[in-house]
Amino acid sequence: MSDAVEVDAKKENEWYKQRGIKEARLIKAFKAVPRDVFTAATPATEGSEASQSQSLPPAEVVAKLVSALKLKANHKVLEIGTDSGYIAAILSHLADQIYTIERRLPVAKLAQGRLAGLERGNVDVLHGTRLTEYVLNAPYDAILLSAVAPRVPEKLQKRLSIGGRLVVPIAQTGKNPEIMCITRTAEDSFSEESLGQLRFTALLGHILVEMGVADSEDIELAAMEADANGKRLGQTLVDSARIKESDLVRALAIQRGFKLAEVGELVDMADHELAFSVPRAFLKHHRVLPIRLDGKKLIVATVDPDAPAIELARILDASAVEIYITTNADFERLWTTLLEGRRPLQLHEDNLKVRVENKFEAMLRAAVRVQARAIHLETTSARTGVRFRLERELREVSEVSFDGTEMAFLLEYLKINARLDVEEQRVPQRGRFSWARDTTTFHIGLQTLPSILGDQIVLNILASGDEPATLKSLGFADDLVDEMRVILQLGTGLVLIVGPAQVGKSTTLYAMLHEIAQDRTKKVALIEDDVLYPIPGVHQALVQPDRGFGFSEALREFARCDVDVIAISQISDAKTAMQAIEAAHKGLLVIATLQGKSAVQVLAGLRDLGVPADVLAGALTAVLTQRLAPRICEVCRTPAKPDPKFIDKIFPRGEPVGFKAYVGKGCAHCNKRGTHGRAAIVEWLPVSDAMRHAIATNRSAEELRLSALDSGVTTLAQWAVRMTREGIIPVDELDAYLPVKHQ
Repeated sequence: MSDAVEVDAKKENEWYKQRGIKEARLIKAFKAVPRDVFTAATPATEGSEASQSQSLPPAEVVAKLVSALKLKANHKVLEIGTDSGYIAAILSHLADQIYTIERRLPVAKLAQGRLAGLERGNVDVLHGTRLTEYVLNAPYDAILLSAVAPRVPEKLQKRLSIGGRLVVPIAQTGKNPEIMCITRTAEDSFSEESLGQLRFTALLGHILVEMGVADSEDIELAAMEADANGKRLGQTLVDSARIKESDLVRALAIQRGFKLAEVGELVDMADHELAFSVPRAFLKHHRVLPIRLDGKKLIVATVDPDAPAIELARILDASAVEIYITTNADFERLWTTLLEGRRPLQLHEDNLKVRVENKFEAMLRAAVRVQARAIHLETTSARTGVRFRLERELREVSEVSFDGTEMAFLLEYLKINARLDVEEQRVPQRGRFSWARDTTTFHIGLQTLPSILGDQIVLNILASGDEPATLKSLGFADDLVDEMRVILQLGTGLVLIVGPAQVGKSTTLYAMLHEIAQDRTKKVALIEDDVLYPIPGVHQALVQPDRGFGFSEALREFARCDVDVIAISQISDAKTAMQAIEAAHKGLLVIATLQGKSAVQVLAGLRDLGVPADVLAGALTAVLTQRLAPRICEVCRTPAKPDPKFIDKIFPRGEPVGFKAYVGKGCAHCNKRGTHGRAAIVEWLPVSDAMRHAIATNRSAEELRLSALDSGVTTLAQWAVRMTREGIIPVDELDAYLPVKHQ
């Protein structure tokens, strides 16, 4: 061995020892596992597997967890949380057999490929249908939870052999995670020991001290400030002028294995057209720039050590990433040079942003034209297809699809506009945004659903146009609208809108509030868990239960704020129901939606929740029960002769005098379906004195129904017959409401 190599080896060993890694076996294992293998992106053909972060836990963190296991060469080990596969690779050099569990299928496959490339044949990655195999391979000499857990999992303790050790970092509020070690001392006996805290920020501090740009006292003070302010340690050091930003960048390069270069060098090596292939919103949000593609390796520049560089690689069909870390000032110079200094010589139609926006707008307008209530964007391995929700079924839209690059742009754009976490692909997210084009504004609800192929998207079209819907525009008959206005103009009492899910209760609530808000002498407030779209003249408040501001808290506060009308998007518990009723008793008009099949069922349900019958009766002024049915296309509507057997079935007492039926033949306007949009079938029940007495005296559900009929209510079935006779809904929709027991 040459003197230079020997000196380098000594320096390397000293580097490990400074980080508390002193055991020779452990140092040897670290040296045998190249970190860069676990920071490379996956090939773009593998889809969402490329979304893995390139960051690995610091060496001292891994060492502390692994050392706590006290592994021997013949041990069998279980790891929970494979992630990149890096820790499993370290373990494979210290024990005989490693089983590692990863629930995220793309992540598991990526780790499996990396481990296979290193020829770690003693590591078995359990995923998919094999997740439960860890039970069959028990007992284990050691079990490691690689991620922070809220508590010690008792089930895993029983998978230990006698003398086996379970090591798990436990989350602590306001503190670093605590390492807990549980040892199985006998069949039903376990001992527990704390091994101290994990300090994930220690490595960066050590590097800065070693560089001579900060001392230990600076690091400790900055760490406390960072914890208190919720900031990163490095940024806190820069903000407090303890270190220069350039020193932080150098330290991050050492810590993460990033590269450094002058702006001029990056500009010289840059492909000036490449940045225009990526959504600008993505680059701006993440503060990252693609510099050049060398074969399948993407070179990027960023100010953020945790920027999703591998997601950028997936967009550009790269399989590896080389990261240059820069200061903010250098990044701004680079941004200006590459993106602001010139434009690529391409036609607008070839520009990704323009192309995707045009497709998206065309898709929205097509959905509105056929009155679809939702758009489903469903990703397969080859493309993202589109389906519209029309009435009760999904219809394929073959004219519109997005390729991988287009969908990546669209997904980022939608998430940013809906204020969602653009990096989160593991849990569902929900948001809303508005899309304005020319004189039209679309209000859209966005729901993301994770899958092994990435996020699947559902767009709910909440409204189009600048004005909210009115009761008349929703299709309510003129005489019914007049009756509803009488109740709403009373200015006091409780009005309930009831029905199953997805029947337009919220849309009707918004229309009622829009009517009321025309009277500028009224203060109107709406409390909701998801704002569909803004209503002029209405104070709309979003509940945040995780911050202690739920429906009941919001209702209590608004009742104190001199409002005239309070609306609640949904009553789902007894506390909110009681506060709504109390507000109505105090002279406010309260309008709320409730999920249930009928007015009678909802009234009985409120009593079951513990709402006193007499209190409910005193507050209630009206109940609107609602359903939706397909609306016959007005362009191709024509009289129809229903099957006599069907008529006999729905009208067992004989067909009503003057009954007529219609059907849509199918035309270009309705896309050959015969129906276009939906119509509301309703039961409007103003609470009469007799009905109020029946509620107050705790009558049965059947007695309440009879009392409602006696008061002259027009039932759902009667409305359905009327709408069929008037040619609004198809005759076969009557099957859901008839035969009628009380005609």
